[in-house]
Amino acid sequence: MTDQHAIANHVETLESEQVKALVLNWLSRTNGSLSDFERLLESEFPSPDAVMEQGQIDEKLQRFNR
Repeated sequence: MTDQHAIANHVETLESEQVKALVLNWLSRTNGSLSDFERLLESEFPSPDAVMEQGQIDEKLQRFNR
């Protein structure tokens, strides 16, 4: 199930042209479901939390490989 509030908060962080491109991609490349929109949003514009988490994982891997 999608979290509409989280999606709305994430979309609010985007520039207007990014939102326009996202919606056009969503409508032309998917069946138009909210879960498809959420997946597209995260793949094209990762949330700051996801980027932070990825950075933390990368940092841990770098320390491990030393």
